[in-house]
Amino acid sequence: MLHLKNHALNKPFFSFCLALALSWGLQAQVSSYALDETSAISIKGTSTFHDWTATVGEFSGTLELGESFEAAKSKTLVVDKASLQFQVVSIDGGRGAAMNKKIKAALKSTEHPAISFEITQAQKAVIQKSDEGGVLQVSGKLAIAGVSKDITLSLTNTEAPAGTLAFVAEYPMKLSDFEMEPPSAMFGQIVTGDDITIVFDLKFASASN
Repeated sequence: MLHLKNHALNKPFFSFCLALALSWGLQAQVSSYALDETSAISIKGTSTFHDWTATVGEFSGTLELGESFEAAKSKTLVVDKASLQFQVVSIDGGRGAAMNKKIKAALKSTEHPAISFEITQAQKAVIQKSDEGGVLQVSGKLAIAGVSKDITLSLTNTEAPAGTLAFVAEYPMKLSDFEMEPPSAMFGQIVTGDDITIVFDLKFASASN
């Protein structure tokens, strides 16, 4: 009888444990975000003639957090997945088809139609408070023109409506680091500088919205 009594008591206890496990599983679910169309990505550079800015027309991105994030309270951002892609053919240098053609050639768009950034493993991005906001260091691989490099992006968290996350960042780099020839024009009289900067204004909307 004692055995049967214990068995009877174990049923509600098992149900309680199952409910607790399910509750924990729901709490542990990742928060998924997708890059909003109000985001903006551009590329800034110099040349022997003038400075220039090219805008990216087509891009996409996803962000998955291992736990909820509140900019005012959180000290880390647990990033399970993060990726950005933008299409080379959508880059517009603002100076007509001839310049855009040179941009596409320099970025080897036929063989490598997209520029991408993706983290290779889940990580905790430490938030360092500054006057501008929380600054996060996120490491991953940047792939341009068929060459991949390990980089770290410094993302500054900015104010955003509920259900969204907003970050701004600038990544300075050299074309030669990715084995690209700087575009030139006017039979070599105008040459693009080796140094460029990718400018990110990223707004992620919750996938549950």
